[in-house]
Amino acid sequence: VPVIVGGCASYSTALHLMRTGAVGVLVGVGPGHACTSRGVLGIGVPQTGHLSIAHVCASLVPGSVVIVTAHSDGSWRAWSEFIVEYEAASRGMSAFDRPLFVLVPDGLPESSMPHPGVALAVVTWNDTVGEIDLLLLARATLSARGVEGGLARLLTRIIAQLVGWDVDLARRVAEQDPRELFEPVAMFARLRAEVPALVPAASTWEDGGVRRCDGRASSHPFLLLDSSAGHAELMRRLWAAQAGELLPLLELHRIDLVRQVKGRLPTRVTIPGDPREVPECLEDLEIGRLAFVIDGADRIPPRLKQVARELRRVRNKLAHIEPLTASEALDSDLLRAPDFVALP
Repeated sequence: VPVIVGGCASYSTALHLMRTGAVGVLVGVGPGHACTSRGVLGIGVPQTGHLSIAHVCASLVPGSVVIVTAHSDGSWRAWSEFIVEYEAASRGMSAFDRPLFVLVPDGLPESSMPHPGVALAVVTWNDTVGEIDLLLLARATLSARGVEGGLARLLTRIIAQLVGWDVDLARRVAEQDPRELFEPVAMFARLRAEVPALVPAASTWEDGGVRRCDGRASSHPFLLLDSSAGHAELMRRLWAAQAGELLPLLELHRIDLVRQVKGRLPTRVTIPGDPREVPECLEDLEIGRLAFVIDGADRIPPRLKQVARELRRVRNKLAHIEPLTASEALDSDLLRAPDFVALP
């Protein structure tokens, strides 16, 4: 006589029933309209829930990656059960063809994580968020908005420096008008009022206000709004981003400027007032001394003199740890890297 046994709601129970020799196994406990299992036992796992695992395995593209975020205490148990069942159902697939589910819980205890399995790994976060992560996120967000080139490189650095480690806030900042990033105190004050969910509870490790970023303690930018020292730290972060991106770019502009004035100036020059009175090679002059020489030369066009003065002014502000304003930093000529030509 053919025998069908059941019901069951777990992989191990189903496997045990299959080994009894029954021709069929009923999967599901207490899901029906007339069934009292749900009311008596407090559980109910409908067959459609188990069929959905097989449906997921069959419908996903082989080798695809599905990332699921924004887990809470209330939803995590269901997701944890899902991933355990999915792991059991996907064991028969090769590692290359198996669709990969990545669940990213935040703020949940490690004890609530499922046990690792053949096709399930649990990876604990240990100080892995750093500037490179924020740079990649900000760059991708800006690129999706059509921001490219030198502007994208500068804004990417500013976002990563200002935000520190909060990826959700980084996305919000990347969506703002670029000019607002140069007034970080006003921008973060507005965002804190608009998005209270992003505000940490307090400026402590336990309450989420301070985390380690690249091995250093970093305070959440919202918490820096409450003191003058915090305002100074936000401006220091803005300066650090500008200096990291623009100082190398200024050097490229200096090299290009030397190329353009070469032939109009002697290859070795003496700086008036220099007590050493030693002729210096034109290519070796830093932008301040180069601008001084160019400004006093009769054969240099006014346009190049203005370029030299502007490069010197920008360099001097950054050298004195003074952030550039939006109009200064977003100048298209400054952000456009010159075609590098090696000096002969």
